Amino acid sequence: MMKLINKKRYAILLTFMIFPILLILWYINVNNTNLTLKNHSYNRSSNDCVIYIYENDRLCPYLVIDDDYNGMCLLLRQDLLDVNMSFDKKSSYYANCDLDAYLNQEFFYSLSCNLQELIPETDIEITSKESIGSCGYITKTIKRKVFLLSCTEVGLKNNSLLVSEGEKIDFFNTSAHLIAFQNNSPSSWWLRSSYTWYRNAAWAIGSNGKIGSGDVSALNGVRPAFCIKGDIEVYKKDNIYYID
Repeated sequence: MMKLINKKRYAILLTFMIFPILLILWYINVNNTNLTLKNHSYNRSSNDCVIYIYENDRLCPYLVIDDDYNGMCLLLRQDLLDVNMSFDKKSSYYANCDLDAYLNQEFFYSLSCNLQELIPETDIEITSKESIGSCGYITKTIKRKVFLLSCTEVGLKNNSLLVSEGEKIDFFNTSAHLIAFQNNSPSSWWLRSSYTWYRNAAWAIGSNGKIGSGDVSALNGVRPAFCIKGDIEVYKKDNIYYID
């Protein structure tokens, strides 16, 4: 009888010793499953797709809106840049327009050196020069590290005054996701798509989330996007996830 009691006590003691270890291992496993970029994408974690990155040595929130944009994760700045800009001085052709040049030079170099190395050139579709001013439907593929989204990608289609560029991104199935903020207020922001009836008009999203067009010299907000491989490690600190 004494041996039986001792065995029971030993079993109980062993259970109390093992349970905390198992609990710790479970906690580590649960947290580690979220430590890659693709696991924070909207496709996989719609309520937790915010990732912080360093711009000018400060952390800024980005949204991981797609986990398969040319095989990579697509990041979109959560808020607009602080300053409004014109699309270009005279043309709605996206390649090498003023905004395109700004994003891939001044803005790109505002990112941390580590992040710059993680951002590859990505194929994006744009409206060809031949289509602008003639309501054409021809596209051209260019490579860019940083770019603007297109009308097609945010959900506008079946319009005779724009060319289909890329594919719709599921993130924009929710119309509220079209509204972006600048200094805590809703504001308009440029897309990369040309308004093909004229040579000097491009598409943008208004402060109310509606898609429209305007002269390329108009001032609208800028919302940069770029791609990073999905297996990149993400770190957690003070309840935020960030890329070092």
